[in-house]
Amino acid sequence: MATPKTHVDVLHTRWLPVLLAVVMADLNFWYFASVGENHADWGGLALFALFAAYYALTFARRRNRFSAVAGLGALLATILMALREAGRFDLGYIPPYAVFIAFVLAAGVGRPRRKV
Repeated sequence: MATPKTHVDVLHTRWLPVLLAVVMADLNFWYFASVGENHADWGGLALFALFAAYYALTFARRRNRFSAVAGLGALLATILMALREAGRFDLGYIPPYAVFIAFVLAAGVGRPRRKV
């Protein structure tokens, strides 16, 4: 059983958001290739919006750089995906995922490692 000392805040790592974004992008591509429609963009939009909300709440509590940078990336990805869905600004389905992943990875640069 995990103690508070060994508990890992999984959402606060950079790898789970990156993994979820890659899986969602893959599902989006698979759905488009199978059906020919972009309804899976709503999944990406929900993913980005949830992470934007999570990082905003985390930043409000902890005031750390990781949450600020990753949250900005999630917000930008949400806006890009919403504009794509609205048909106003469409660069394809990959750029919102790439923006999100780049910001999450950049947020972790220079962050001190946690002691195990």
